[in-house]
Amino acid sequence: WAYDQDGLPTTDPLAALDGLIQPVGGYKGINVAMALGMLSTLMSGAGYGTRLGDLDEGPVAARDGHFVMAMNVAALVELDVFKAEMDAVIAEAHQSRKAPGVERIYVAGEMEYETAERYARDAVPLNEQTLADLAATAAVLKTDANERLLAHPL
Repeated sequence: WAYDQDGLPTTDPLAALDGLIQPVGGYKGINVAMALGMLSTLMSGAGYGTRLGDLDEGPVAARDGHFVMAMNVAALVELDVFKAEMDAVIAEAHQSRKAPGVERIYVAGEMEYETAERYARDAVPLNEQTLADLAATAAVLKTDANERLLAHPL
């Protein structure tokens, strides 16, 4: 799972601290990560790699960047064909063997989509501290927190 400071595989966590964690996907995975990292940093003027900071000094403020890409899938492949293939890939992932105690395998975005739907249907759950903070703020503003929340659902 890790390399030591000489780039040799190790299972010693102390030696790994002086080396690095193996990238997911080996050399192919690190090259994909590097390409995406470069797109999200170099084109926006953000820092790449150690220019973002390190474990000793911590992060460098305001040096992070983001990459957003939009693609017209229909310009590359028939949209119905793409959707059918995507559904097949998702179904295959869902049918994968699960580890003990795992009820369901999710693909990217599914948990977030289901959470957004649940929040839209049932409202965003708030813990006791947040509810207390809202009530305190409502008292300062001389308004009814429950009335305001119901009038402006999240």
